[in-house]
Amino acid sequence: MLNTELSNGGNMGKEESSVSYEKLILDVAEKSFAEKGFANTKLTNIAQDANVNHALVHYYYRSKTNLYDCVVKRL
Repeated sequence: MLNTELSNGGNMGKEESSVSYEKLILDVAEKSFAEKGFANTKLTNIAQDANVNHALVHYYYRSKTNLYDCVVKRL
């Protein structure tokens, strides 16, 4: 179980769960881009660090460039 699920006793609805996964991925991506830069950040590492399936990152963001744009927009 992810920390986001633990805080709600594991009883998150489908919509709430997807928002939490998206935020988690964005949080991890922001840290990775800040520490490693765009070129050295890999989507597979973001997925690993977020403890989510690599396909989930692609499902929400489609590409590293799109994920980066989403990170920058929320700053």
